[in-house]
Amino acid sequence: MFAFQLGAAVKPSTLGSDKAEALVKLAESLSKLRYTYLLVDSESEDDDPSCEDVSAVVEVCKKEGFCTPVFTLPVRRRDFRERFHAVLKSLADEGFGGLCLVAGNPAYLSEDELRVKARPLIMEAASRFREKAKDLTLFVGSENMLKTSRVAAQLYKAIPLMLLGPKLEEERAVVSAVNGGVGVYVPFYVGGGCRDAWERLAAYVRRRNTDLSLEKAVHAYGLYGDLKYITSRIKYLERISVGQVIGYPLVPSEQQLALFASVFELSLGAPP
Repeated sequence: MFAFQLGAAVKPSTLGSDKAEALVKLAESLSKLRYTYLLVDSESEDDDPSCEDVSAVVEVCKKEGFCTPVFTLPVRRRDFRERFHAVLKSLADEGFGGLCLVAGNPAYLSEDELRVKARPLIMEAASRFREKAKDLTLFVGSENMLKTSRVAAQLYKAIPLMLLGPKLEEERAVVSAVNGGVGVYVPFYVGGGCRDAWERLAAYVRRRNTDLSLEKAVHAYGLYGDLKYITSRIKYLERISVGQVIGYPLVPSEQQLALFASVFELSLGAPP
């Protein structure tokens, strides 16, 4: 049996003015493609969906049987506690949905927020989440937080969410002593010759401060290529016991989401 659960990530700034409606439509499309998760990334306070949006999306997705919406909350942001309690109440009341706790992208944090220590906030939030939402999905971003994500996994059944990269197997070993496995966040483009996709992936790679050449780094940190190539990379993730693959489409489109889902169909019959 193929081990992966498939998810797709979306940036809130791409959703337009009615974020709740856009997220529900996306969840419906992903469900038809057999995705398990819709991961809503976090950007700025102004871009992120409101707590009311979150509540509406969770309610509709549960009622319609759509994939599980997972909302990313940066713990160092000034609105974290208020937002966390409001979102957690919506999830607990519906018994549906999930959270992804992260330290927060420095690009969206103030100097004061950057000085906040993320670890105790993540552990406190994970504990509180599991008290109120015993069986719901909880991811913990592992970027610069490997040991924290491991402890959260051990204590609170969180799923460490790692970034695809050249040290993935080393990082996988650090968080290996967990019950729920690990997830990997993967920027992707299925195909070739797309300048926009390549430039976005190159910009993503540069933010990783890698010593690799750009050509090597692009293939280490993302998936860019034809179905055969990406299928081989997905099989690699399967071999190292990744449980959840969250794909971020470098060029957001239903076609790209469908192609990425087809990789998993192809992988079902592909040799290891």
